[in-house]
Amino acid sequence: MNSPGYRIGTKFNTFVNMAERIFWALGWKDVQHIDLRKITKRKRKPSDPPALGDTFFRY
Repeated sequence: MNSPGYRIGTKFNTFVNMAERIFWALGWKDVQHIDLRKITKRKRKPSDPPALGDTFFRY
């Protein structure tokens, strides 16, 4: 039996695979190691909404 956390995590695999294909098509390097949360937190502004970096990201 899989834990709820595991099941939730596997739902994101579709989005991860899609994002990696898009980044690869754009010519980005090392797409498997792109950390959108880290990039977004680094570029975060005080006026940004709280969901930035959790639900949606800045590239």
